[in-house]
Amino acid sequence: EIARNSGLQSSFEPCVKAAWLGPNYMYAGVAGNDIRKTNVPNLRVQFRHALLTEERRMLLESEPNSETSAILVHVPLTAIAD
Repeated sequence: EIARNSGLQSSFEPCVKAAWLGPNYMYAGVAGNDIRKTNVPNLRVQFRHALLTEERRMLLESEPNSETSAILVHVPLTAIAD
């Protein structure tokens, strides 16, 4: 999981990331996981994605600051590792 997250956050070109993580690496959740390349089970990726989504929802509901809310809404899920 740590290696997968490092690959996602790295500044390597998309073609290198695709070779390391699979061709759909840019998709969030299970859709972006290639277990043969990442060795991270889909159940683990699904759990992390659900947890991230729930945390974002709670932040958006509790934060009256529209600037912070706009930032949270526009951060792509792939920008934050599952």
